[in-house]
Amino acid sequence: MSYSDSSRNDNQGNATPQRSSNMDDMKENLLKGSTWRRFLYMVLFLVVFVVVAFAGFVLLVFQFFTTLITGHPNPNLSGLGKNISRLLHQVAEYLLYCTEEIPFSIANAQNVAPTADSAKTDSSYGSDDSSSRY
Repeated sequence: MSYSDSSRNDNQGNATPQRSSNMDDMKENLLKGSTWRRFLYMVLFLVVFVVVAFAGFVLLVFQFFTTLITGHPNPNLSGLGKNISRLLHQVAEYLLYCTEEIPFSIANAQNVAPTADSAKTDSSYGSDDSSSRY
């Protein structure tokens, strides 16, 4: 074993205080309620993530056909798409332990709410000047 001298077993095979302390820490971590609560939130938000991602895919397809038919994207759907992407970003950050802030909290609700600016799209989509595209 490659433990330091302070964490080796004695001649009778009993764990020394260093190892016992590590085991106590691990036991404490396993029984910590906040960790299990986060796990439950993670399961819930993973389901939300999958459902919202599917809705985003449906929106993507619908927006593509709207653009194909009308020549420009629907600004209301663009605003919805922006909100979906923000939501997915928040949930992904929580699931990947990038943040401890729970998605959909009251503080975040003001940031996710659609604004007049979020419904605006790039004006080059609606113009007939093909040189300004791509």
